Amino acid sequence: MKRVIFILSILLSLNSFAQPGTYSGTFVLDLTLYSSTVSNVDFIRGTQISSMTSIGNNQYSYNFSSFLMSPIISYNFRVNGVDESFSVLNNCLFINPTTNDTTRFINLTTSNPSLVCWESCNACPAPAPGCIDSLASNYNPIANLDDGSCLYNIIFLVDMSEVTHSYTTPEVFGSFNAWCGGCASMTDLNNDSIWEITIPLTVGNYEYKFAADNVSIEESLYENDSCVTTAFGFTNRTLNVIGHQILDTVCWNRCYSCDTERNFYNITFKVDMSNVAALYTNPEVNGTFNGWCGNC
Repeated sequence: MKRVIFILSILLSLNSFAQPGTYSGTFVLDLTLYSSTVSNVDFIRGTQISSMTSIGNNQYSYNFSSFLMSPIISYNFRVNGVDESFSVLNNCLFINPTTNDTTRFINLTTSNPSLVCWESCNACPAPAPGCIDSLASNYNPIANLDDGSCLYNIIFLVDMSEVTHSYTTPEVFGSFNAWCGGCASMTDLNNDSIWEITIPLTVGNYEYKFAADNVSIEESLYENDSCVTTAFGFTNRTLNVIGHQILDTVCWNRCYSCDTERNFYNITFKVDMSNVAALYTNPEVNGTFNGWCGNC
């Protein structure tokens, strides 16, 4: 609080000697360490929003010139519609007593705007790509540029107690391992029929299924269940990775636990074969409910 009062007192003292006039300066923002795609960059002063111009090398410029009662202005930068924020009150910042927002400020009489990094009072350091999330399993403390490599531990659990097929080792196969059977074998150390595996994954959306013994058997999922998606005749489980996750224990072929009662209804299918000219013995029904299995 003392620091805020001190900064405000400086501003007031400088304003007392300020002369009305036209003040100008060129503000340059460096977005080298900005990890997302940049669509638009703005210079914000009060309610005034001015577009900044790309000058190459991830830098954006704005030429400011205006008649002012004081050479001291407060401002911020905005990227993709989001204002920069600051966790530490540094020498180029002050807290606006009216809005309680932390903003940049500069005296255009005594200082020229310098090249600054996004959300910093200083120029950007040399880029060091890596995982910058301290919660990730592969956090790199010297990295300052997110390269999308952060890994988060995802724990998969499947209850095999109701599986009637013979099997030895369940597995997880999906878009994260190129649908490789046998590449992510699961374990059941306490022999409770609940198998598990921990797989490190980057942020993103994935599809997967449970299988066993190099896909000797695999799940046949109901396409209208809540945890699946269906495309091109394939129904798979979905996963959205945003951080470390312990997934719910699910029953084989289901989106919920084996203890959850599943409602079954008797459906009678009828087909009139009187106009079929080809020879046949026994008609059959195959669909998503039986994995499109002939003769099942």
